[in-house]
Amino acid sequence: MQWFHLIALLTGFLGSLSIYLTSPNQLWLNQPFAKTTGLLVGALFWIVCLALLMQGLQVVVAIFIFVVWIMVVLTLLPYIGALKKIKSKGVE
Repeated sequence: MQWFHLIALLTGFLGSLSIYLTSPNQLWLNQPFAKTTGLLVGALFWIVCLALLMQGLQVVVAIFIFVVWIMVVLTLLPYIGALKKIKSKGVE
């Protein structure tokens, strides 16, 4: 795996995190990010992620990895927020 693939996965994670934090139902922050700013930053991170993946992979493979990675990250972010909330309040 080349270094820009790791950077691509990191930018994909940051883009997903930015988009997730614009949701009013997110559990990470007390107040969500501004909608337009968060979505724009997230989309830009996703574009960079896809461009970096396409540097060393075939287009179809890059798109598949991009979609699966975004799906995994957007699935895990709410659970990480819930786990963080449980740990801060303690188990009852």
